[in-house]
Amino acid sequence: MRLADVVRAALHALARHKLRSALAMLSIGVGVSGFIASVAVGEGAARQVQDQISSLGENLIWIEAGGRNVNGVRTGTHGTKSLMLADARAIEREIPLVANVTPNVDTRVTVIFGDQNWFTQVRGVTPEFVAVRRWSMEDGRFFTHEEAERLAKVCVLGQTVVAKLFGEEDPVGQTSAIDL
Repeated sequence: MRLADVVRAALHALARHKLRSALAMLSIGVGVSGFIASVAVGEGAARQVQDQISSLGENLIWIEAGGRNVNGVRTGTHGTKSLMLADARAIEREIPLVANVTPNVDTRVTVIFGDQNWFTQVRGVTPEFVAVRRWSMEDGRFFTHEEAERLAKVCVLGQTVVAKLFGEEDPVGQTSAIDL
């Protein structure tokens, strides 16, 4: 049987069963579309996870205080305050291959500007934090070692806080309150 005969027989069968042919083509189209969409979502999620991992840095080591058991109840990392600033300084001093060390402490606060307020997470860090996380500043600058040493009242705001509190106003140089 020649190819032309096969094609002619197939077209004839499709023409005789129009509804069945249309439903078959529709189901094949839906199946292929679903497969393509699921592959695209999977690749997008994998790319997002990869971007998050690489944003941490190539050689990042994150050290947290370990949890402990109190009367049989595990407290988790936030229940232990065993890591001190001296530990970070000892890592800097004793391990010469470590390029940057930035201790941090996290809490949640309310930031107030004018008649607006926003409840957010605050992370106390040192100026090395920018190099460790490979962040860039959109506006303004990061605080300096001198400002950190003299406990200057300066902060770096994330884009969500800026948008919620300042709107279109430039936050650089403004004074806001932090309610602990």
